[in-house]
Amino acid sequence: PDGRSVATACWDFSFTTRTWSLQTRKEVLVPFRHTAYATQASFAPDGRHLAVGAVNGVVNIWDLAGNAWQPSPVPLIYSSDGLCSAAFRQGEIELRSPTARNPPHLVLPAGGVLRFMKLSPDGRRLLTMCRAPLDAGGFTNVVQVWDTLTGRPTRDPFP
Repeated sequence: PDGRSVATACWDFSFTTRTWSLQTRKEVLVPFRHTAYATQASFAPDGRHLAVGAVNGVVNIWDLAGNAWQPSPVPLIYSSDGLCSAAFRQGEIELRSPTARNPPHLVLPAGGVLRFMKLSPDGRRLLTMCRAPLDAGGFTNVVQVWDTLTGRPTRDPFP
């Protein structure tokens, strides 16, 4: 979030997430292991936590100050400006202010098994990729861009 670090969700046999200094190009914390391949990582706007999702659906929150994991019940991401967060829970995507304890301000249908989601820097758009069944059998990945203020898709999904 401060532009000095980057997190990598490593798609290797070590199942790790690593944090790097952009200035020194060296790791700044001990890598953390997952039970499966890490697929995405998102810093909290305050820079104190890192949400990391794995291919098996497990998401944990990494407390960077304490260098420890805090289990999270849902996949969670943040917009870069810190004004919006998105969480996946029971087949729906909940959008809320990350500092608010009140109910989500918007709930979107995931449309399948959520594989990936990313908020735009200002939190006004949400990109989702879900695994959805095909009528003829099998599955496909469906990509959708959502307007986070209205809860409506910005266009037809990308197959």
